[in-house]
Amino acid sequence: IPRQDYSNIPIQQKGLHSDGFEYMRLSKEREGLVSNFQRLIDGYIAGVSPEQLAKANNELGGNFDGPIKDLGF
Repeated sequence: IPRQDYSNIPIQQKGLHSDGFEYMRLSKEREGLVSNFQRLIDGYIAGVSPEQLAKANNELGGNFDGPIKDLGF
């Protein structure tokens, strides 16, 4: 299965970069990992305290297929 999944990545990337693609809506109940991780990165960029970032990172550990969580920042 991984080989098939990886072979689809170039096709998916082309679709994401096409002129017709405006935005992506994530499932708030199932695709939390993507949103949570992006907000964690935003926290690093924004200069959120290392303590808050560590707490948020700990909260997200192992969250593969779960809800979007409140990171507290």
